[in-house]
Amino acid sequence: MDKIEKKVKKRSWLSALLAFVIFLLLESLALLIPHRILLTAKFLLLAASVAVGLLAPKPREPKKRKHKQNPRFGIFHNICFTAGAGLLLSLVFDEGDYSYSQAFPFWGVALVVSLLLIVAALFLLPKKIFETKSGIGWVLLGVLLVGFLLWFVVNSFIMHFNYLLDLTPPTEYTAIIEQKEHHNRLKSPDSYEFEVTANGQTFDLEVELRIYDNYEVGDTFTFYHYEGAFGKAFYLSDPTQKGGS
Repeated sequence: MDKIEKKVKKRSWLSALLAFVIFLLLESLALLIPHRILLTAKFLLLAASVAVGLLAPKPREPKKRKHKQNPRFGIFHNICFTAGAGLLLSLVFDEGDYSYSQAFPFWGVALVVSLLLIVAALFLLPKKIFETKSGIGWVLLGVLLVGFLLWFVVNSFIMHFNYLLDLTPPTEYTAIIEQKEHHNRLKSPDSYEFEVTANGQTFDLEVELRIYDNYEVGDTFTFYHYEGAFGKAFYLSDPTQKGGS
């Protein structure tokens, strides 16, 4: 492994670490900033970071370098894409804020959109890749992996916009806490849930730690019902912070 490859590998690890730090920072800000404002800011910053990273001019090669690498992206581009990765990770993780009575309510729409994006991306690949069986095999493997991840991203975005575009005031509900659940996660913040029943349906309601510690099984808890901009109703625990208006 030469010096250039070592440098690229080191930069990749640093980018991944920085993206994770950005993700944790954004999740911490959710305790201080109303979720609707923070969520809007995340989408705007994500679009800006990707746009700037793609449109910024290519870095110049040093004149003294013998072998021209002509890189398309430099350190500035990596910073933009790393920030975008952290924002994207945070947005995907935040889909857990919304409590639906059915699992994956937008799975069909997300699947169709993901397939359309994958088909469009295939047309951008060099034709040489499809000339050999091994090339086609790698493409199929890549489609499966990318398609799986893309589905999660698209599904998360649809859930977020189902909330962001819903401008009708929420309805207040009060129910008895039937169970409390704490999920330990190694690579992301822990999650806390109350099992409640509303409109004849039992589901898990995502709550913050400060709320989780202040209530016990059998206590009554007030939460909020949203109709959803896309016709899929959901529940949120706190309208002033994460998942709130």
